Amino acid sequence: MRVGTSGHIQKDLRSGDLAIISAAIRDEGTTKHYLPIEFPAVADLDVTRALQIAAKRLGAPHRTGISQSKDSFYGQHEPERMGVADELLSRWRAWELGGALCSEMEAAGIYIVSSMLKARAGGIAMVHAKDPMPPLDSLLKVAVEGVRELIKMDREAGREVFVR
Repeated sequence: MRVGTSGHIQKDLRSGDLAIISAAIRDEGTTKHYLPIEFPAVADLDVTRALQIAAKRLGAPHRTGISQSKDSFYGQHEPERMGVADELLSRWRAWELGGALCSEMEAAGIYIVSSMLKARAGGIAMVHAKDPMPPLDSLLKVAVEGVRELIKMDREAGREVFVR
């Protein structure tokens, strides 16, 4: 489970909102070495559902959706300074119009590698927008509760659970 922070793409998201990442736009280079670009980077449905249940249970503001995974941190924050500014801005607008929630650098890689390894993966990020970023407490609480929920779901489904 990827637990971290992200930038916002949708303008109605506020700093501190949680994005449960159900899939990722493969706007990076690493995953092309594992699977063709046409193969989607998708989270495991059980992991995603466990995070949704946890966020709702704890009353954390959250949305579930797509994230953009990219290679360049500064391409997002200062696209006008880049040699490919027009392309970066155009693609950002496409992600926004398509409904992508947030932008980060890990989900696509984790989801593609988990597909190759036949492992489950999911992700949750605290969004940073224009307003000040709150402490990460709610993110961490939802992630821990999400793991607990996933263990419960696995036990109920009769799947082997390894917990030390």
